Amino acid sequence: MSLDLANINTLEIRSTQHELYSNFTHLYEQSFPIFEQRTQAQQEFAFTQEQYHLQCYKDSGEKPLGLPSG
Repeated sequence: MSLDLANINTLEIRSTQHELYSNFTHLYEQSFPIFEQRTQAQQEFAFTQEQYHLQCYKDSGEKPLGLPSG
């Protein structure tokens, strides 16, 4: 699979209501041990902080490519 970097879109997830939040939680739960994960309450609190967001990278077909936190 080749990746066209010129057609990568960046989105910011700033609440648990964002359409991609469930994608994030699925990836997050599989990527980190339980003792390193935020609880739902901790994640909701983090979103109340102005500087906190999750960043999502999507290809031109709108398929999620990655979800690092920022």
